[in-house]
Amino acid sequence: ITFQGKWGFVAATPFTAEHLELDKGAVETLLAAVRKEFPGNCVIALAGRLPSLAASRGINLSQPFVDGVLGTRCLVKLAVTRAVEQSALSPKLATVGVVGAAGFIGSRVVNDLSKFCGEVIAFDPSHLRKEVTRHAGNILFTGLVQDLKMPDILVNLAPRGNDIRQTATYLKPEAYLLDDTHTGMRGKLLAELEGRGVTVRKIVMVHRDFRMFPRLPGFRQNCIPGCLLEALVVVSKGRDSTVSIEAFMMHASHLGFAAALVQHTSDP
Repeated sequence: ITFQGKWGFVAATPFTAEHLELDKGAVETLLAAVRKEFPGNCVIALAGRLPSLAASRGINLSQPFVDGVLGTRCLVKLAVTRAVEQSALSPKLATVGVVGAAGFIGSRVVNDLSKFCGEVIAFDPSHLRKEVTRHAGNILFTGLVQDLKMPDILVNLAPRGNDIRQTATYLKPEAYLLDDTHTGMRGKLLAELEGRGVTVRKIVMVHRDFRMFPRLPGFRQNCIPGCLLEALVVVSKGRDSTVSIEAFMMHASHLGFAAALVQHTSDP
């Protein structure tokens, strides 16, 4: 990774997400090993399910780690703003749905969007298991897939892109589906949705000075996943930039980051 004279790299763990979830000590062991391997003045962004697994273990992510949540929240808010503009909707009249709304990041995204949009449909299967279908202000917490007929814009925060298969078929034809999954949405599901008139886009951050070699699967060289954005802002502006989502978005904007709605690539 190169960005404004700085460099970094992306590393994968030798463990699967399933292993980290089952072995209660594995996440802490992994983070300790990473901290030992990179003792210098650096910033390390956690991606995938690592932030939520660390939080569920009660692990405090101190320096050099950032959990990437602010980056994803920033990306989603800016991407929804773009989609609202392209749909010629008024933000206060727009209904936005979030799949994965009860998750570590999803719950925060729902709160952010509730301050910007007319109504938020906070969808998560766990709400159905807990028999939660209720309104709180302009937020509908639900596990009923039928409620996904309402959103003008749906944000996909599921673990994998095609995990949304059983729910996306309820979307109305003119809806936008904004995909924030690393695997992306592929194959028959993507073709079916686009054939029905749903606009499906992958949401990413972009910056003219950012490059990744080789690029991540499903990403162009100048495209940045939300989980990485926080590390790039902290490297440039320091940890004071993370005191609030408002401060973070201001610093990201001043640095020249912007959200983009892009078509999915044909990567396997």
